[in-house]
Amino acid sequence: ASTVAAVVIAVAAGVLTVRRRVRGRGAIEALLALPWAVPGTVFAIALATAFSIRAPLAGRFVLIGTLWILPLAYLVRNLPITSRAILAGFRSLDPSLDEAAATLGAGRWRTLRRVTLPLLRPAIVAGASLAFVTAFGDFVTSIMLYTYDTRPISLEILSSLRQSDVGVAAAYGVVLMAVSAAVFALGADRGSGG
Repeated sequence: ASTVAAVVIAVAAGVLTVRRRVRGRGAIEALLALPWAVPGTVFAIALATAFSIRAPLAGRFVLIGTLWILPLAYLVRNLPITSRAILAGFRSLDPSLDEAAATLGAGRWRTLRRVTLPLLRPAIVAGASLAFVTAFGDFVTSIMLYTYDTRPISLEILSSLRQSDVGVAAAYGVVLMAVSAAVFALGADRGSGG
């Protein structure tokens, strides 16, 4: 869910900053890159502070201890990875393709859906694959925000090691590596048009 949301946000940002060239595009790109500049522990503490108080009129809801806090954290933490790949893809596209589609009567949405997104597929797959694998193995943010029911695999590995159960930790490590390899292999296949 966080990877899909990151792709949608990055595509929207690409349309605004590269295709439409709106004012403030530098600020949009800076905001997309900002989570890289903040250490994971600081980010997790800020997220825990922001979402531990109920103030619906201010847009603040209690998410600590729920299923939603980790995907939200992964979305924000991995948005720079996804957006860098997708913005690079947008910059590599020839703007005359949009002009040709408009000349043939296609509107903005149809051009995006039928021309731009298929050409962006390798960039979207690359960004999504990297974001998913990074979120899947995340430790720093996860350790600050998890609950017993929402423990990610990285914390299961730590828990097994703390209990001196190296075999279980190794098995989780193999699962982590296998899923990462499968995502990258699938991404390479999908990104190349296979």
